[in-house]
Amino acid sequence: MGGPMTTEGPPASVADLPTSLPTLPRYGESTLADLAGSVLASLGARSEPNPLGLPDADRVCLLVVDGMGWELLRDHQAAAPFLSELAMTGRPLTAGFPATTATSLASLGTGRPPGQHGLVMPMASTRPAGSNPSASYQTYLAARPAQGAPFATPVPIPELDSPDGSTVDGCLSDDGLTLFFSATPAGDAGSGDADLYVAWRRATGEPFSFKQPLDDLNTAGDERDPWLTPAGKTLYFTSDRDGVLNIYTAQVQPR
Repeated sequence: MGGPMTTEGPPASVADLPTSLPTLPRYGESTLADLAGSVLASLGARSEPNPLGLPDADRVCLLVVDGMGWELLRDHQAAAPFLSELAMTGRPLTAGFPATTATSLASLGTGRPPGQHGLVMPMASTRPAGSNPSASYQTYLAARPAQGAPFATPVPIPELDSPDGSTVDGCLSDDGLTLFFSATPAGDAGSGDADLYVAWRRATGEPFSFKQPLDDLNTAGDERDPWLTPAGKTLYFTSDRDGVLNIYTAQVQPR
């Protein structure tokens, strides 16, 4: 077992925080991604999770009105009295991040948070780019508008590029804000002593402004292939610290 891992980000002063904090998605508890599984469970699919606690039902009708959220209904009850009554007696679900129509519909259709839609994929490539003149392995993000659609041209992550090394094995968290990866010496992405790193960003449209090595997991051996569970509490990775390549786990502490 790997040692305990912390993923605490850089300290933030009071001035760094907005006066009104946004509502955070409650993944696994009450988000749009939890609706599909809960509905299926209520219809008798017992293998599906039911985090919303929906009662057993013979049939279910799901009405989707884009842009008509819970707060909007509560503020304009006269415009939609029947739906407003449901909003008053029910409880809200949080959208995922980013809270766009495309992302939300994907969560409704797949029953998965944004990072698990299969719409954004971290990948390593040696393709030359402005920030990668040495053409060593660096991490890119490839995105597509829907499952089954082709991926667009991968976009480099220049703030994570290593001019004298390589960054590979990227694993992006469900909200797209945390990236685990491994870094190796120059020209040595296939073998050698890699170390694990984690990087954060405040929003998916912003650069990863902070990164650090996972010193409590790294050894003189080779640590690679980080993978974060959907719940975000356990990190899997490989290491040959004992002379044989094995799979290890470490507990992740929230930032």
